[in-house]
Amino acid sequence: MKSVVFVLLLLNHLTDAEKLTASVDVLRAGEKTPGEKIGTLNFVQENGKLKITGKLSGLPPGKHGFHIHEKSDLTNNCLNTGGHFNPFEKDHGAPSDEERHAGDLGNILVKDDGTVNIVVEDHLASLEGKTNVLNHAVVVHEKADDLGKRGDAGSKKTGNAGSRLACGVIASGSGVVVISIGITLISFLTVKLLH
Repeated sequence: MKSVVFVLLLLNHLTDAEKLTASVDVLRAGEKTPGEKIGTLNFVQENGKLKITGKLSGLPPGKHGFHIHEKSDLTNNCLNTGGHFNPFEKDHGAPSDEERHAGDLGNILVKDDGTVNIVVEDHLASLEGKTNVLNHAVVVHEKADDLGKRGDAGSKKTGNAGSRLACGVIASGSGVVVISIGITLISFLTVKLLH
């Protein structure tokens, strides 16, 4: 009788997954300084998508353009936030369009009670790289965004979304949250072979 020992070594490592986070306190537009806080939005980037969630209140009912703008200066009724964040110098569009600004997030729909629960997922805006929205401003506009579909100059630049009702600067969260899952499975199989 021979005894043969087979050792099966199986290593199974799951890769680390990075989750980047940020948040923004959204403030009512004010002439010299921003006004009262109307809500907080949270940003989580994971698996190549940026998810924005939160609740805003005190807004007029209806559709409102919702964008990320290029600057973090919230003065002058949020006008000093500049234009839409547009690192690739493209025309304005819908979030699902190839041709769009990185800051084009479409519209939010405010209920009759002035509140809106925001859940937006975007594949272009990011918390890192060329489309990093950190230290840029979120802006809620007076009117609905036409998503660049009207074809006029205003549509291709701003979506004709009108003045700015509220804004806030996107600030880094508690840093990078690293979810590290490493599983090592070692199996030893002993088999006795008889001759």
